[in-house]
Amino acid sequence: MKINTTFYENEIDVLSDFDQGAWLCVYLKDDSVIYEGSLGYKELDEDKRQYICLDSYYKYYLDKKGKPKEPYIEDYGNNPNESVLIFYDSIKRIEKKTV
Repeated sequence: MKINTTFYENEIDVLSDFDQGAWLCVYLKDDSVIYEGSLGYKELDEDKRQYICLDSYYKYYLDKKGKPKEPYIEDYGNNPNESVLIFYDSIKRIEKKTV
C-alpha cells in the first residue's frame, strides 16, 4: 500500500522541526495583536494548563493589507532572553513561517 503515516502528540509537534525549532505567528481569539517568534517552552498535557512560549518575539497589529504595522508594539527579535507565554485556550490560529 505504501502509505506514509506520522504520529504526533499534538498540533504544535506537527509544526515543529526538531532540529531547527519553529518560527510561529500566533493569532488570539479576543485580541487584535499578533505574536510572532521562535517556539520555546510549551505545556500541552491535557491535565495541566496548556501554553506555549515564543522567544525573540514580535508583537504587532496588522494593517489593512494583512502586513505587520510598524513600528511594532514590542520588538524583541534580537533578544533571545525575552519570551511571551500564551495560554493555549486563547489561541485562534497558528501559522508556521520560514525565516
